[in-house]
Amino acid sequence: MKKTIKAICALGLIATLGGCAAAQRAQQQEHAKERTVAARAEMGACLDRRKAGEFSYVQSATCVNDAQRRGFVDTRYQYMDLMSSVAAARLRIAEQLDMRQISEPEATARLADKMAEVQNEERRRNEDAAIRNAAIRATDAAATASYMGMIQTGVSMMTGGR
Repeated sequence: MKKTIKAICALGLIATLGGCAAAQRAQQQEHAKERTVAARAEMGACLDRRKAGEFSYVQSATCVNDAQRRGFVDTRYQYMDLMSSVAAARLRIAEQLDMRQISEPEATARLADKMAEVQNEERRRNEDAAIRNAAIRATDAAATASYMGMIQTGVSMMTGGR
């Protein structure tokens, strides 16, 4: 009887901890939303300053890159190398704009191409991760089934098959 109570208590503790993890995930998601909104506002302010004549294209790109980096770091974005490549492209394009080597429509098109490239790479990486995670889950399920069988055998032995 004591062992049964201990097992029930252990299961209750596991369920409680699972609930805490869900609450923590929800809190992290809310923080990510708030930080994304704040980063977008910061980036908009950078663009507004360029339009007002306070910033050159390079200064505006640097400001946007900094705001974007803070936003992605705060939200624990997993592909920072991709965002670094976008930031570098944005800065190169801004330099070309400041030197009047390209027009604004050309700059917009180039940045859109870079963003599409990054989105495709992000999608590829996420798909690869999903395949790896499915394999891990299958292995975990098999191990869990084996452990549950062993636990059931142990319980049956302790209770005399009752």
